[in-house]
Amino acid sequence: MTRSLPIAATFALTLLPFVTGCVTADCPAGEVAVDGACFPEEALEIAGDARPIACASPCSAPTARCDYRSGMCAACALDRHCTDARASRCNRTTGTCAPCVDDGGCAHLPGTPRCDVELGRCVACTPATEAEVCGTTSCDAATGRCTETPRRSVGACAPCRASSECPVDYACVSYSWYDHEPETVCLPDRSALSCATTPGARAPFVRPLEVTDLRGADVTVCAPPSTCGAWFAYRDATPCAFPTDCGGPLGASYCAVPSGSTTGTCSMWCASVESGYAGCLAGHACDGAYCAPE
Repeated sequence: MTRSLPIAATFALTLLPFVTGCVTADCPAGEVAVDGACFPEEALEIAGDARPIACASPCSAPTARCDYRSGMCAACALDRHCTDARASRCNRTTGTCAPCVDDGGCAHLPGTPRCDVELGRCVACTPATEAEVCGTTSCDAATGRCTETPRRSVGACAPCRASSECPVDYACVSYSWYDHEPETVCLPDRSALSCATTPGARAPFVRPLEVTDLRGADVTVCAPPSTCGAWFAYRDATPCAFPTDCGGPLGASYCAVPSGSTTGTCSMWCASVESGYAGCLAGHACDGAYCAPE
């Protein structure tokens, strides 16, 4: 025997589509039904446990996202709306992209899944994760990416991209000789190594200098009185005909040409008021401006 529904129940079922509005099947692809209204699927993620609130009008840049919690347009409503590694986290209070504070704020960025909390940016590696992520090579302090340079393989005064490439107790810093183009090189960290004050003793690192390392931290290093390029040319007795043959800008290096000759050997500028010594090699002295054999 077939049972009939009460008249009231039949009437309610007839009206149901009109009361609840669309159902999931009635919404366009990529949208879902909530209490009779269609919303983008991410609206549920944005609103959380609350009912999504639609924005009154389409959102446009610079506030191109609808925050379905408030029904207001914002720059972001989820972390994945923030694609800049320097501002990868959505501050839900302000609706703006902000620097990361943990790895969670970087998970949506391929290739840079880790948060360098100190710098507030998403990177592939940090000094703390260097061994885990990069193996035996260094993590570039400027880019936060693994290099092909083995750690502790770069010598004193040589170009570097991370302090871990330098000898122990050295720092990778940007060092500028007066107003000339800076060199990013390994120099002794004065907190661990005192600056040399006797001839040949770790020459040419005689000049205490306050600089900023590649991560923005202040550090005092022992710098050469000249440039590292000029030091190498002087140390190696590089043959020269002009000062420009000697690895440094004019003034930083010097070509010592004996009288009656057209060629000589490179020297470097050595005046060092700060340290009280010139930084010349053993057996050499500062003649007032440049290192020369005693």
